[in-house]
Amino acid sequence: MITHRKTRTGCVQCKQRRIKCDETKPRCEKCRRTNRECSFQSVGTPNPAVSHSTGPNSNDVFTVKEMELLHHFIMQTGPSLVNSSALQRVWQTGVIDLALKNTFLMHTVLSLSAMHLAYLRQNDSAAYSVQAANHQDVGLAGFRAELQQFSENNCHALFASSILVIFYIPASSGTSINDDMASSFLHETLFVAIIDWIRLIRGCHHIIERGRRWLEQGPTALLVPRRAWYSTTEPLDERARVEDRYLASLERLWAPDTPTHMSTYDNEELEAYKDALIKLRQTFARMSHAADGPIDECVWCSPHGEVTPGALDGRVPRIVAGVLWSMLIPEKFFELLEQRRPIALILLAHNAIIVKRTSKQWWNKAPAMKTITAVTATLHPQYHAWIEWPQREIGFTTSEEIARQKYVNG
Repeated sequence: MITHRKTRTGCVQCKQRRIKCDETKPRCEKCRRTNRECSFQSVGTPNPAVSHSTGPNSNDVFTVKEMELLHHFIMQTGPSLVNSSALQRVWQTGVIDLALKNTFLMHTVLSLSAMHLAYLRQNDSAAYSVQAANHQDVGLAGFRAELQQFSENNCHALFASSILVIFYIPASSGTSINDDMASSFLHETLFVAIIDWIRLIRGCHHIIERGRRWLEQGPTALLVPRRAWYSTTEPLDERARVEDRYLASLERLWAPDTPTHMSTYDNEELEAYKDALIKLRQTFARMSHAADGPIDECVWCSPHGEVTPGALDGRVPRIVAGVLWSMLIPEKFFELLEQRRPIALILLAHNAIIVKRTSKQWWNKAPAMKTITAVTATLHPQYHAWIEWPQREIGFTTSEEIARQKYVNG
């Protein structure tokens, strides 16, 4: 299940100050007492002529500002997320139809639209970032409530929302409401922020598998990876084969004569490392099949029904290839990541190479660099030799990144 440890519906100013917000509207008490502007004041006056709801009895309404954000999403943000005309139509029509019936999804749509405008209009970036944070907070609160009632009726909106949140996190990195992906929406340190992002990706996968029989027949069907696609696991070219041989050598990490070996390994932990490494090798192989440029025949998934001959050959979408490792690693391995076990951190660093190769789109703001920075800062220096290749591939060459993040190991 996708989870979020805290409900973050307070104003942006209180989040930045890391104090509890009483959520009084239109201006919270903490901002009123300190004579600060409050992000709740940016919501605007509702226009009761236009409504959006989670059900027939909802009284939620759009504001003019929100209508502007919705228009921007339909015309620009949605199409920018993918390079397939078929998938662009999914975001422009199918997802919007769902959002008009599901308030939490509408807020998530408006949030990413505002973040896109923050990227495009740098002079107004702070204001749009505040709007994005407000809508994201409300959307997540509604998402969590709907998730408790997962069904054929709401699974499509939950699925679309989970994808948009995955885009939102790196998009918000470095903005006034999420400085360096390490505050506000997420948690105190960059490492925990990275783990939370992986948790969101895994949550999206849980939604896919839980509702697959419904999702494959619904308005977001083209966004659902088909199970048959996972069979693309062989390196495509010589570069990929060289990388695969190197990755296979990482089995030495748990060999008795290596510094990372621990006599306290139990069988479950060892199997988790082995499984995660196998999936890492498969992920690199899939990325070697990733296609550049527009893809209209097969994006995210194969056509409905059986996979057609050659449909997957050279047509693997980079975005999917880039997140599958996080989706498919065993739960035990994810727990080892949370515990900051050295081998788990080393494998995470190698997956950061895949994250870098995923996309150069506007929302993908250097999560690979942030991942390798977090791992380097968290991993004991005696193990740094194991992550030299990821550091080189990602371009991590200085120690300033670590000092700037203000971390404490362990």
